[in-house]
Amino acid sequence: MTKPYFVVKYDPEGIKTKKEVSTLETLVILKPGWEKNDFLLYGIANRLISKNKLEILLKREFLPDRKFWESFYLKDAGTGYFEEMIQYLLSSKSNFFILKGGDNIIELARGRVTYERAKRRRKSSDIENFVHTSDSKESAEREIKLVREFLSKE
Repeated sequence: MTKPYFVVKYDPEGIKTKKEVSTLETLVILKPGWEKNDFLLYGIANRLISKNKLEILLKREFLPDRKFWESFYLKDAGTGYFEEMIQYLLSSKSNFFILKGGDNIIELARGRVTYERAKRRRKSSDIENFVHTSDSKESAEREIKLVREFLSKE
């Protein structure tokens, strides 16, 4: 059973009120090569998850197969870089995080990853492709479904 999320506010007279807020899930993936930039894990885990009191529903390192990645990046099929990207993703395990939080969780995750990229950038390709975050509620739902389906077959 999932716990509801609440926002606690105080009105001008100091009276405490609790309001239940909606919850969403999002997906963060540290793709092959992230270990060369281990600050990413620190930035995501300590700054994003802890600071915002997000719940970790899944934290798992695994190597998805070709079918998984082709389904995951279906929108990129047919592009000139698709095959190279799939080969890169199949080169090593990735770390998958399914996070749960308030209705701003997707923006929090994308903002933290963008901040870490900007803060640590040394050259243009340094960490650009090591992290994936869902970009919308619909994408998060689709991506999380794919991850859960893949893991249920293991």
